[in-house]
Amino acid sequence: MSIRSRLRAASFCFGIALITAAVIVLSFGACFADEQTDQLAEAMEIIETTDPYTHFITLEDELIADQDAEYLAAREVYLLGNYVTNRLDQNPRQTLPAFMQAIGEKFVEGADKGRFSDAAWNVGMMLLEDHPSFDVPLEGLDIRKGIVFAENPELEMELDLFLPAERGESPIPCIVCIHGGGWRVHRRAWFNGHAAYFASKGYAAVSIDYRMFPAIETPIPCVEDCKAAVRWIRANADKYGIDPNRIGAVGGSAGAHLTAMLAVSSDVRELEGQGGNADYSSAIQAGVGYATPVFNATTESGRAAAQRWNFGDNLKLVSPYANVDENSAPLLLIHGTNDSTVPFENSVEMHAKYQSVGADSELMPLEGKGHVFYTTEEAASWAFDFFQSRFEPVE
Repeated sequence: MSIRSRLRAASFCFGIALITAAVIVLSFGACFADEQTDQLAEAMEIIETTDPYTHFITLEDELIADQDAEYLAAREVYLLGNYVTNRLDQNPRQTLPAFMQAIGEKFVEGADKGRFSDAAWNVGMMLLEDHPSFDVPLEGLDIRKGIVFAENPELEMELDLFLPAERGESPIPCIVCIHGGGWRVHRRAWFNGHAAYFASKGYAAVSIDYRMFPAIETPIPCVEDCKAAVRWIRANADKYGIDPNRIGAVGGSAGAHLTAMLAVSSDVRELEGQGGNADYSSAIQAGVGYATPVFNATTESGRAAAQRWNFGDNLKLVSPYANVDENSAPLLLIHGTNDSTVPFENSVEMHAKYQSVGADSELMPLEGKGHVFYTTEEAASWAFDFFQSRFEPVE
């Protein structure tokens, strides 16, 4: 073959290679675009389903008459930012400011920006998944995710169930794991490490979601959802081999407040809500609170905390301190002595109130520790030891 012929052949092959590469790039781009379209459709389905709770679409239609290409593009970036790019974040603080800046005064003006921003926050929280605060090996565990446990009129709530894969014939205790975050941030995945730890020790455990600010106006729905989780466990105890008479709860910060409320309010009908399984009790048999806010209305600091968190006229109803009586469930209070978010005195006061009525409580001060000390396997082990001391041996 002549040199000219060889050059023609090489050029031809090179041309074919370029065309093939272009086809691959275009195919990849088309696949990526298709995937992005599917992800946006999934996100929109979540938004539409949860609108009675988030009010995002309702406010969007009310406030933004001209949802043009510019607005829809900004919305798409925000939705996919939460649902895909930042899915494991604790909250939409990384994505919401950019969205609100992108839409500017052109689409939402004045005081309406606050309302719309709250609704967008609610949507962001529904799209995020969060992540465990610490990891536990999952080998040997039977994990069921996304189980609906409460069917509120405006929103279904879900839990993740953790069970030991190998279980005997005897029913086992179950622990409700309740994330913190100021009744505003995090999702149930934040306490999946605790749930996995308990399951690795032979217990059942559930991590739960609950309704949060700013989609709600008071903390009552938070308590209602936690109670619905306990009722769901009892209603499904036989199905999963759970002992309905050995149910505990553990939570940190806001989750500790909700845990304490479960411990002290089993007979408060106003807090049961409409989540379902109304024929079952929401009582727990033991609770563990990390950095527990108790909202003691007899102190200035307790009243100030209640005002800060918008407890308002509901303070007595949702104050763990106010609801303590001789029938309150055993409670372990673990608290850092240098906690500047929820002062250590909260747990001291709660322990004293328990003791004054003859109820069962323990106080575990952590010298020099601050607020978030509970995102470790060691903290989970403290809770497990307490549950074990109250649940076993079974006669």
